[in-house]
Amino acid sequence: MFHQLYIKSSIHVALAVTAFTVITMLEFNLPISAALLFFIFFCTVVAYNGIKYLYILKNLTRPFSTGMVSIGAISLFSLLGAAVSARFINPVALAASVIPGFLSVSYALPLHRRLKGLRQVYGLKIFVIGLVWAFVTVLLPFAQTHGSAFPDPEILAAFLQRLLFVIALTIPFDIRDRASDPESLGTIPMIFGNRNAILLGSSLLFVSLLIELLFRENPLPEVMLHTLIILLTGGLLWKSIHRHTDNLASFWVEGIPILWVLLFLLLRFLNP
Repeated sequence: MFHQLYIKSSIHVALAVTAFTVITMLEFNLPISAALLFFIFFCTVVAYNGIKYLYILKNLTRPFSTGMVSIGAISLFSLLGAAVSARFINPVALAASVIPGFLSVSYALPLHRRLKGLRQVYGLKIFVIGLVWAFVTVLLPFAQTHGSAFPDPEILAAFLQRLLFVIALTIPFDIRDRASDPESLGTIPMIFGNRNAILLGSSLLFVSLLIELLFRENPLPEVMLHTLIILLTGGLLWKSIHRHTDNLASFWVEGIPILWVLLFLLLRFLNP
């Protein structure tokens, strides 16, 4: 019961997004901003629950289940938490957060009755998710600390890395949902097939690693950790061909950033 609520209320995915943000702060030796981390966590819960359950609420024909009431309470608490934490964020970071916020709303809802939501635009879904995650987890920490995020080429390299990694990370979800998603979404597995989608995801991970080796200046232990995470993610990608289970995607794949940041913190503890 708790495990299902933990997954379905988007707490797990919110922790994954927050973990990616901490990784950026650690890699670039930025101060750990608790206010920004809480803001990102709470906003992620609200955004994901809004996207997942808005349609259900609009078409509800029976009373709320206990699980839906719990998810609603968590979402309401998260909305309050986001509002409180926003008061302690750099105004530049808060203003910058409007961009991923706008994309998230546009993803779920059409901005005009004659337009589609971004999720419904053929082939666009996975790129919107990747852009939002990369923007939030790479650029917002710099906006919070320095009031800017764009001049440094290494920041842009990290942004591209994160974008590619998240796109690869999303592929098992598209494989899992292929049978239930409408063909009009044009997800990568629908366009290329499951096996070719995994090959593409593996290629994106490899390019992400090349960026780490050629354009980043991280210490060798951190590069080795990044390589380990790439290999682990690639293994889960290939496993998703044979196991289209919700648990593989919703828990283990989304848990990779959480494992990454825990190992990163352990590495920093052992090599201060």
